[in-house]
Amino acid sequence: MRWLMTDLDHTCIFPKRKPSNIPGRTTVVFERASDSTRGMAIPNQLLEMMTVMSDKRVAVTAREFKDVDKLVFPFEWDYVICQHGFQIYQGQRMIFEGANDYSSGIITEVYQCLIKSFEKYEHLVEEIKLIKSGEMAAFIEVKLNNIEDADLFCEASDIRYLISEDVIFHENGRVLTLMPAGISKQHALSWLLKNYIKPLDNEPFLIGAGDSDSDMPFMRLCHMCLSPSDSQIINNISLGAENA
Repeated sequence: MRWLMTDLDHTCIFPKRKPSNIPGRTTVVFERASDSTRGMAIPNQLLEMMTVMSDKRVAVTAREFKDVDKLVFPFEWDYVICQHGFQIYQGQRMIFEGANDYSSGIITEVYQCLIKSFEKYEHLVEEIKLIKSGEMAAFIEVKLNNIEDADLFCEASDIRYLISEDVIFHENGRVLTLMPAGISKQHALSWLLKNYIKPLDNEPFLIGAGDSDSDMPFMRLCHMCLSPSDSQIINNISLGAENA
């Protein structure tokens, strides 16, 4: 069987209020009750391609499950890997939980260090959040005011001293994420393949789709990969080719 493993935001769904980013006709998958001009949509051409090219579909996203569940697609997801790989759902049932006391303690300690030095960089950030998986601290999300502020934030927050073999860091536009090592979309997909997909399908053909560098590890597990033409992945590949 053909399995599509796809990131959601900016890979297959896009902000409804930015139609220039969405070619052709679209299908709205979420609309704010308070503002019908805001929401998320998927290009119809992409939707048709997803349904034709795959037999099974797995969402691989940084979103919480509740934020995936409210999206109305014209098909059901067979599995949902959410919160950067901290949780996996089959239907409404969680089948994998990655957070533990050790990883939660590390991330909580890093978050407390960032909060203590908040005055040094508060002019650079829109918000800083400690994201939980259940009751446990999972990862830290920093949203910058401007995408150009990443280096300034890293210097002002001394974040390089917080990164270790236990904590990883990745950047995607204005959003910076600090996570415990050993938890990722790649690790979650590997677990899903071993425990659920391969017992069902001994020779699955995996199609990976993503837009950011943080998607690359799980996409490397796939036989074929797709990415939007203006994605971080494609831009970095183009930059690398120019500098070669």
